[in-house]
Amino acid sequence: MSVDRNRIWLVVGIAITVIAFSFIFFSFSNNVTGMAVSRGGQINLAFICYNQGCTYTDYIREYLVDEGFDVTRMYLVGGELYALGGGKVTSFNGYSAVVCAGHYLACSNVLKVRDNILKEAYRNNGVPIISVAHRAYTSSSLEITNGVGADDNFKTSIGSVDTTHDIMKEFSDEVRLQATRKPLYVGYINTNNIYETEYVALFGPGNSHSGSTAESRALPSSISGFALESGVTDFGRNPGKFVHLGFFMDDYKWELYNTDARKIVRNSICWAVTGSSECLVFEKCGDRIDNDGNGKVDCDDVACLRDPMCKFENCDVGKLPIKENTRCIDVRVTDDTLLTSINSMWKKSSQSLLEKMSIVAYLKKESASPSRSR
Repeated sequence: MSVDRNRIWLVVGIAITVIAFSFIFFSFSNNVTGMAVSRGGQINLAFICYNQGCTYTDYIREYLVDEGFDVTRMYLVGGELYALGGGKVTSFNGYSAVVCAGHYLACSNVLKVRDNILKEAYRNNGVPIISVAHRAYTSSSLEITNGVGADDNFKTSIGSVDTTHDIMKEFSDEVRLQATRKPLYVGYINTNNIYETEYVALFGPGNSHSGSTAESRALPSSISGFALESGVTDFGRNPGKFVHLGFFMDDYKWELYNTDARKIVRNSICWAVTGSSECLVFEKCGDRIDNDGNGKVDCDDVACLRDPMCKFENCDVGKLPIKENTRCIDVRVTDDTLLTSINSMWKKSSQSLLEKMSIVAYLKKESASPSRSR
Protein backbone atom coordinates (compact mmCIF):
# COMPACT_ATOMS: atom_id res chain seq x y z
CA MET A 1 0.00 0.00 0.00
CA SER A 2 1.50 3.33 -1.03
CA VAL A 3 1.87 6.13 1.48
CA ASP A 4 1.09 9.73 0.56
CA ARG A 5 4.05 11.48 2.22
CA ASN A 6 2.77 14.95 1.28
CA ARG A 7 -0.51 14.25 3.08
CA ILE A 8 1.35 13.02 6.17
CA TRP A 9 3.50 16.15 6.30
CA LEU A 10 0.39 18.28 5.82
CA VAL A 11 -1.24 16.62 8.85
CA VAL A 12 1.95 17.08 10.90
CA GLY A 13 2.11 20.74 9.86
CA ILE A 14 -1.48 21.35 10.88
CA ALA A 15 -0.88 19.66 14.26
CA ILE A 16 2.20 21.78 14.91
CA THR A 17 0.31 24.94 13.98
CA VAL A 18 -2.57 24.09 16.33
CA ILE A 19 -0.14 23.44 19.19
CA ALA A 20 1.71 26.67 18.49
CA PHE A 21 -1.45 28.75 18.40
CA SER A 22 -2.61 27.16 21.66
CA PHE A 23 0.57 28.13 23.48
CA ILE A 24 0.52 31.63 22.02
CA PHE A 25 -3.10 32.14 23.05
CA PHE A 26 -2.62 31.02 26.63
CA SER A 27 0.65 32.88 26.99
CA PHE A 28 -0.56 36.23 25.70
CA SER A 29 -4.05 36.07 27.21
CA ASN A 30 -2.53 35.54 30.67
CA ASN A 31 0.39 37.95 30.39
CA VAL A 32 0.18 39.43 33.92
CA THR A 33 2.51 39.11 36.88
CA GLY A 34 0.08 40.59 39.38
CA MET A 35 -3.71 40.47 39.25
CA ALA A 36 -6.01 42.99 40.87
CA VAL A 37 -8.58 41.39 43.12
CA SER A 38 -11.96 41.57 41.43
CA ARG A 39 -15.47 41.98 42.79
CA GLY A 40 -15.72 38.22 42.77
CA GLY A 41 -14.84 38.33 46.45
CA GLN A 42 -11.34 36.86 46.46
CA ILE A 43 -10.70 38.73 49.71
CA ASN A 44 -13.08 37.61 52.44
CA LEU A 45 -13.17 39.88 55.48
CA ALA A 46 -14.34 39.01 58.96
CA PHE A 47 -15.63 42.35 60.27
CA ILE A 48 -15.91 42.26 64.05
CA CYS A 49 -18.48 44.64 65.54
CA TYR A 50 -18.95 45.84 69.09
CA ASN A 51 -22.54 44.78 69.72
CA GLN A 52 -25.08 42.16 68.66
CA GLY A 53 -26.78 44.28 66.02
CA CYS A 54 -23.51 45.56 64.57
CA THR A 55 -24.88 49.09 64.86
CA TYR A 56 -22.88 52.00 63.47
CA THR A 57 -21.06 49.79 60.95
CA ASP A 58 -23.44 49.83 57.95
CA TYR A 59 -21.63 52.60 56.05
CA ILE A 60 -18.21 51.08 56.61
CA ARG A 61 -19.44 47.70 55.42
CA GLU A 62 -21.05 49.21 52.31
CA TYR A 63 -17.83 51.01 51.49
CA LEU A 64 -15.77 47.82 51.76
CA VAL A 65 -18.28 45.89 49.64
CA ASP A 66 -18.17 48.64 46.99
CA GLU A 67 -14.37 48.28 46.98
CA GLY A 68 -14.75 44.62 46.01
CA PHE A 69 -14.42 42.82 49.35
CA ASP A 70 -16.69 40.10 50.72
CA VAL A 71 -17.64 41.18 54.24
CA THR A 72 -19.10 39.05 57.04
CA ARG A 73 -19.94 41.01 60.17
CA MET A 74 -19.57 39.22 63.50
CA TYR A 75 -20.44 40.03 67.09
CA LEU A 76 -19.74 38.64 70.54
CA VAL A 77 -22.53 37.45 72.81
CA GLY A 78 -22.26 35.22 75.87
CA GLY A 79 -18.58 34.62 75.22
CA GLU A 80 -19.29 33.21 71.73
CA LEU A 81 -18.77 34.79 68.32
CA TYR A 82 -21.66 34.82 65.82
CA ALA A 83 -21.99 35.91 62.21
CA LEU A 84 -24.63 38.58 61.70
CA GLY A 85 -27.64 36.78 60.25
CA GLY A 86 -25.84 33.46 60.58
CA GLY A 87 -24.61 30.92 63.07
CA LYS A 88 -21.79 30.50 65.53
CA VAL A 89 -18.25 31.20 64.30
CA THR A 90 -15.83 28.47 65.38
CA SER A 91 -12.75 29.47 63.37
CA PHE A 92 -11.46 32.04 60.88
CA ASN A 93 -10.58 29.45 58.23
CA GLY A 94 -11.49 30.83 54.83
CA TYR A 95 -11.16 34.47 55.86
CA SER A 96 -8.41 36.58 54.34
CA ALA A 97 -8.23 39.07 57.20
CA VAL A 98 -10.02 40.39 60.28
CA VAL A 99 -11.14 44.03 60.44
CA CYS A 100 -11.85 45.68 63.79
CA ALA A 101 -13.88 48.87 63.36
CA GLY A 102 -16.93 50.75 64.56
CA HIS A 103 -15.77 50.72 68.18
CA TYR A 104 -12.35 50.67 69.83
CA LEU A 105 -13.34 47.66 71.98
CA ALA A 106 -14.73 45.51 69.14
CA CYS A 107 -11.82 43.08 68.81
CA SER A 108 -10.46 43.67 72.28
CA ASN A 109 -13.54 42.09 73.85
CA VAL A 110 -13.26 39.07 71.55
CA LEU A 111 -9.57 38.68 72.39
CA LYS A 112 -10.37 38.42 76.10
CA VAL A 113 -12.48 35.28 75.65
CA ARG A 114 -10.98 32.04 76.88
CA ASP A 115 -9.95 29.50 74.18
CA ASN A 116 -9.75 32.43 71.82
CA ILE A 117 -10.19 31.65 68.11
CA LEU A 118 -9.19 35.16 67.01
CA LYS A 119 -5.89 35.02 68.87
CA GLU A 120 -5.31 31.53 67.47
CA ALA A 121 -6.01 32.73 63.92
CA TYR A 122 -3.63 35.68 64.23
CA ARG A 123 -0.77 34.05 66.13
CA ASN A 124 -0.73 30.57 64.65
CA ASN A 125 -2.58 30.68 61.32
CA GLY A 126 -1.19 33.91 59.88
CA VAL A 127 -4.55 35.71 59.58
CA PRO A 128 -3.91 39.50 59.39
CA ILE A 129 -5.73 41.96 61.67
CA ILE A 130 -6.51 45.56 60.72
CA SER A 131 -7.66 47.73 63.61
CA VAL A 132 -9.32 51.09 62.92
CA ALA A 133 -9.62 52.80 66.29
CA HIS A 134 -8.30 55.86 68.09
CA ARG A 135 -7.29 53.76 71.10
CA ALA A 136 -4.92 50.78 70.76
CA TYR A 137 -7.00 48.25 72.69
CA THR A 138 -6.62 45.56 70.01
CA SER A 139 -2.82 45.74 69.91
CA SER A 140 -2.72 45.86 73.71
CA SER A 141 -4.85 42.70 73.94
CA LEU A 142 -2.44 40.99 71.53
CA GLU A 143 0.52 42.17 73.64
CA ILE A 144 1.91 44.14 70.72
CA THR A 145 1.71 47.37 72.74
CA ASN A 146 1.92 48.19 76.41
CA GLY A 147 -1.19 50.27 77.03
CA VAL A 148 -3.77 51.78 74.70
CA GLY A 149 -2.37 55.29 74.21
CA ALA A 150 -4.32 58.54 74.29
CA ASP A 151 -6.45 60.51 71.85
CA ASP A 152 -7.18 64.06 70.78
CA ASN A 153 -10.69 64.92 69.64
CA PHE A 154 -9.59 68.14 67.95
CA LYS A 155 -7.48 66.63 65.19
CA THR A 156 -8.26 67.13 61.52
CA SER A 157 -5.30 65.36 59.94
CA ILE A 158 -2.42 62.94 60.34
CA GLY A 159 1.21 63.91 59.83
CA SER A 160 4.78 62.64 59.52
CA VAL A 161 3.50 60.19 56.92
CA ASP A 162 5.91 57.46 55.84
CA THR A 163 5.33 57.71 52.10
CA THR A 164 7.83 54.90 51.48
CA HIS A 165 5.45 52.30 52.92
CA ASP A 166 3.04 50.78 50.40
CA ILE A 167 -0.04 51.71 52.46
CA MET A 168 0.82 55.42 52.46
CA LYS A 169 2.84 55.81 49.25
CA GLU A 170 0.20 57.84 47.40
CA PHE A 171 -0.10 60.47 50.12
CA SER A 172 1.93 63.47 51.23
CA ASP A 173 3.60 64.19 54.56
CA GLU A 174 0.40 65.68 56.00
CA VAL A 175 -2.96 64.10 55.13
CA ARG A 176 -6.20 65.87 55.92
CA LEU A 177 -8.85 63.37 57.04
CA GLN A 178 -11.67 65.80 57.58
CA ALA A 179 -14.57 66.10 55.14
CA THR A 180 -16.44 68.69 57.25
CA ARG A 181 -15.35 71.33 59.74
CA LYS A 182 -16.07 69.08 62.70
CA PRO A 183 -13.05 67.68 64.59
CA LEU A 184 -12.15 64.01 64.66
CA TYR A 185 -10.77 61.51 67.15
CA VAL A 186 -7.14 60.73 66.36
CA GLY A 187 -5.18 58.64 68.84
CA TYR A 188 -1.48 58.25 69.45
CA ILE A 189 0.78 55.94 71.40
CA ASN A 190 4.31 56.46 72.63
CA THR A 191 6.81 54.41 70.66
CA ASN A 192 8.39 53.22 73.91
CA ASN A 193 5.14 51.35 74.55
CA ILE A 194 5.37 49.24 71.40
CA TYR A 195 6.90 45.90 72.29
CA GLU A 196 7.73 44.85 68.75
CA THR A 197 10.78 46.81 67.63
CA GLU A 198 10.31 45.90 63.95
CA TYR A 199 7.16 47.96 63.53
CA VAL A 200 6.86 50.55 60.75
CA ALA A 201 5.43 53.93 61.77
CA LEU A 202 2.85 54.81 59.10
CA PHE A 203 1.88 58.24 60.40
CA GLY A 204 1.71 60.46 63.46
CA PRO A 205 -1.00 62.75 64.80
CA GLY A 206 -1.54 65.80 62.63
CA ASN A 207 -2.75 69.32 63.26
CA SER A 208 -5.49 70.48 65.59
CA HIS A 209 -8.93 71.71 64.57
CA SER A 210 -7.67 75.29 64.64
CA GLY A 211 -5.20 74.50 61.89
CA SER A 212 -2.14 75.53 63.89
CA THR A 213 0.83 73.21 63.35
CA ALA A 214 2.04 73.85 66.90
CA GLU A 215 -1.17 73.46 68.83
CA SER A 216 -2.25 70.09 70.23
CA ARG A 217 0.63 68.15 68.70
CA ALA A 218 1.42 64.86 70.39
CA LEU A 219 4.91 64.13 71.63
CA PRO A 220 7.53 63.62 68.87
CA SER A 221 8.01 60.08 70.13
CA SER A 222 4.34 59.25 69.52
CA ILE A 223 2.74 57.70 66.44
CA SER A 224 -0.87 57.23 65.34
CA GLY A 225 -0.55 54.40 62.84
CA PHE A 226 1.86 51.51 62.49
CA ALA A 227 2.23 48.18 60.69
CA LEU A 228 3.87 44.85 61.44
CA GLU A 229 4.95 42.34 58.85
CA SER A 230 3.95 38.71 59.29
CA GLY A 231 6.17 36.64 61.54
CA VAL A 232 7.37 39.63 63.55
CA THR A 233 5.61 39.16 66.90
CA ASP A 234 7.14 36.89 69.52
CA PHE A 235 3.95 34.93 70.13
CA GLY A 236 2.69 31.95 68.15
CA ARG A 237 3.93 29.71 65.36
CA ASN A 238 2.89 31.84 62.40
CA PRO A 239 1.80 35.39 63.36
CA GLY A 240 0.06 37.38 60.64
CA LYS A 241 0.39 41.00 59.61
CA PHE A 242 -1.02 43.67 61.88
CA VAL A 243 -2.09 47.24 61.08
CA HIS A 244 -3.20 49.84 63.61
CA LEU A 245 -4.91 52.94 62.19
CA GLY A 246 -5.33 55.39 65.05
CA PHE A 247 -8.48 57.20 64.07
CA PHE A 248 -12.03 56.50 65.14
CA MET A 249 -14.46 55.55 62.37
CA ASP A 250 -18.09 54.49 62.69
CA ASP A 251 -21.39 55.37 60.99
CA TYR A 252 -21.96 58.29 63.35
CA LYS A 253 -18.73 59.95 62.19
CA TRP A 254 -18.63 58.42 58.72
CA GLU A 255 -19.60 61.63 56.92
CA LEU A 256 -16.81 63.49 58.73
CA TYR A 257 -14.09 61.50 56.96
CA ASN A 258 -12.98 62.27 53.42
CA THR A 259 -11.99 59.83 50.69
CA ASP A 260 -8.32 59.84 51.78
CA ALA A 261 -9.22 58.50 55.23
CA ARG A 262 -11.35 55.77 53.71
CA LYS A 263 -8.65 54.93 51.17
CA ILE A 264 -6.10 54.40 53.96
CA VAL A 265 -8.42 51.75 55.41
CA ARG A 266 -8.74 50.06 52.02
CA ASN A 267 -4.99 50.23 51.36
CA SER A 268 -4.27 48.68 54.74
CA ILE A 269 -6.55 45.72 54.06
CA CYS A 270 -5.06 45.18 50.61
CA TRP A 271 -1.49 45.35 51.92
CA ALA A 272 -2.21 43.02 54.83
CA VAL A 273 -3.77 40.39 52.57
CA THR A 274 -1.85 40.66 49.28
CA GLY A 275 1.29 42.65 50.11
CA SER A 276 0.13 45.37 47.71
CA SER A 277 -1.97 48.43 48.58
CA GLU A 278 -3.52 48.08 45.12
CA CYS A 279 -4.75 44.57 45.97
CA LEU A 280 -2.48 42.93 43.42
CA VAL A 281 -2.03 39.21 43.99
CA PHE A 282 1.37 37.85 42.95
CA GLU A 283 2.38 34.29 42.13
CA LYS A 284 4.25 32.49 44.91
CA CYS A 285 6.64 30.09 43.27
CA GLY A 286 6.54 26.59 44.74
CA ASP A 287 3.27 26.47 46.72
CA ARG A 288 1.37 24.60 43.95
CA ILE A 289 -1.32 27.31 43.96
CA ASP A 290 -2.34 29.65 41.15
CA ASN A 291 -2.01 32.71 43.40
CA ASP A 292 -2.61 35.38 40.77
CA GLY A 293 -5.48 33.57 39.06
CA ASN A 294 -4.02 33.56 35.55
CA GLY A 295 -4.27 29.80 35.06
CA LYS A 296 -0.53 29.22 35.52
CA VAL A 297 0.90 27.55 38.61
CA ASP A 298 4.39 28.12 40.03
CA CYS A 299 7.13 27.64 37.40
CA ASP A 300 4.62 27.68 34.52
CA ASP A 301 3.86 31.32 35.42
CA VAL A 302 5.93 34.04 33.78
CA ALA A 303 6.28 35.70 37.20
CA CYS A 304 8.36 32.73 38.39
CA LEU A 305 10.50 32.39 35.29
CA ARG A 306 13.64 33.81 36.89
CA ASP A 307 13.02 32.38 40.36
CA PRO A 308 15.97 30.12 41.36
CA MET A 309 13.66 27.18 42.07
CA CYS A 310 12.28 27.37 38.54
CA LYS A 311 15.60 27.10 36.73
CA PHE A 312 14.68 24.74 33.89
CA GLU A 313 16.42 21.36 33.91
CA ASN A 314 19.85 22.74 34.97
CA CYS A 315 19.93 25.05 31.96
CA ASP A 316 20.35 28.83 32.22
CA VAL A 317 17.38 31.04 31.42
CA GLY A 318 16.83 31.04 27.66
CA LYS A 319 18.35 27.59 27.18
CA LEU A 320 16.49 24.29 27.01
CA PRO A 321 17.67 20.67 27.61
CA ILE A 322 18.48 18.12 24.91
CA LYS A 323 20.24 14.73 24.81
CA GLU A 324 18.42 13.39 27.89
CA ASN A 325 19.07 16.61 29.78
CA THR A 326 22.86 16.35 29.47
CA ARG A 327 23.18 19.39 27.15
CA CYS A 328 21.41 22.72 26.69
CA ILE A 329 20.42 24.51 23.52
CA ASP A 330 20.02 28.29 23.33
CA VAL A 331 16.65 29.20 21.81
CA ARG A 332 17.75 32.86 21.77
CA VAL A 333 14.64 34.25 23.40
CA THR A 334 14.80 37.06 25.97
CA ASP A 335 11.11 37.92 26.26
CA ASP A 336 9.87 36.36 29.50
CA THR A 337 6.32 35.74 28.31
CA LEU A 338 7.41 34.03 25.10
CA LEU A 339 10.06 32.01 26.91
CA THR A 340 7.52 30.77 29.45
CA SER A 341 5.30 29.58 26.60
CA ILE A 342 8.25 27.82 24.96
CA ASN A 343 9.32 26.25 28.27
CA SER A 344 5.84 24.86 28.80
CA MET A 345 5.72 23.39 25.30
CA TRP A 346 9.24 21.94 25.67
CA LYS A 347 8.39 20.14 28.91
CA LYS A 348 5.13 18.63 27.73
CA SER A 349 5.92 17.79 24.12
CA SER A 350 7.18 14.33 23.14
CA GLN A 351 8.16 15.47 19.66
CA SER A 352 11.64 15.32 18.19
CA LEU A 353 14.18 18.11 18.67
CA LEU A 354 13.67 19.22 15.05
CA GLU A 355 9.90 19.47 15.50
CA LYS A 356 10.31 21.34 18.80
CA MET A 357 12.66 23.86 17.22
CA SER A 358 10.17 24.32 14.39
CA ILE A 359 7.52 25.26 16.94
CA VAL A 360 10.00 27.60 18.68
CA ALA A 361 10.70 29.33 15.35
CA TYR A 362 6.97 29.66 14.70
CA LEU A 363 6.30 31.10 18.17
CA LYS A 364 9.11 33.62 17.80
CA LYS A 365 7.81 34.67 14.40
CA GLU A 366 4.26 35.08 15.70
CA SER A 367 5.33 37.09 18.75
CA ALA A 368 7.30 39.45 16.52
CA SER A 369 4.46 40.03 14.06
CA PRO A 370 2.70 43.45 14.06
CA SER A 371 -0.58 41.91 15.21
CA ARG A 372 1.11 40.71 18.44
CA SER A 373 3.16 43.82 19.13
CA ARG A 374 0.24 46.26 19.18
